[in-house]
Amino acid sequence: MLDNKKREIFGKIVLSFFALLLILFGVLHLFRGEMNYPNYWGGVVFAPIAILFGCLLLFVVLFKWKSIEKSDTTFRKNSKMDDYRKW
Repeated sequence: MLDNKKREIFGKIVLSFFALLLILFGVLHLFRGEMNYPNYWGGVVFAPIAILFGCLLLFVVLFKWKSIEKSDTTFRKNSKMDDYRKW
């Protein structure tokens, strides 16, 4: 099993790879002169938005990972959102 440190590094690598793929696919299709391309399910992906989303994801992984991970509002175990009014 992976401990917490290895799991964090593996998650960073996978998300960085995904972000780079988004950026590269967007740039590749823009150099071909196409503004969009089909994704795996056949939907249309607008290339500049894919590049923007990939850059944003890469920025978060490289520079803001710790601040998101240590945020007080993420994954609270005793959150009031899980409570519901019984009918």
